Amino acid sequence: MKDLRVVSRKTKLDSLFALGDQLERDPNSDPELRAHFAQYLCVLVAGFVEKSVISLYSEHAKRRSSPTVFAYSTSQLSRIRNPKAGMLLEIAGTFDADWRRDLEEFLNGQKTEALNSVMGNRHQIAHGTSVTLTYRQIYDYYGQVVGILDHIEKQVS
Repeated sequence: MKDLRVVSRKTKLDSLFALGDQLERDPNSDPELRAHFAQYLCVLVAGFVEKSVISLYSEHAKRRSSPTVFAYSTSQLSRIRNPKAGMLLEIAGTFDADWRRDLEEFLNGQKTEALNSVMGNRHQIAHGTSVTLTYRQIYDYYGQVVGILDHIEKQVS
């Protein structure tokens, strides 16, 4: 990743995942604490996706358009909330139909499932619904999500 805002957010998340690794390896760690930490990470990963998608497409609009088109684009992009796979395809398609097709091919079942699970779990967590989410699951989802964002960044570069 090259976008500094995305890199900064990822670095912070990577540090938290390193703490999660320590917690998971500690045989004396409380299972309930680990479950809550996994939920916390899920909320942060969802926010990372949301903000990164906005950053990546906004930066593209800034580089490639007039100030008024950039202003319009960023106002539209700032409305993005809980971007599941379908929404990412819509966004890519509004910029370039080829990007949408390429992203659709890239978002195989596993990547789509990871992204949609992160967003769905975040929604449930935010509304106080109990979710069954392990650290290993959110760790794996995070890896898939980073791959999706890398792909989008390559498209817009």
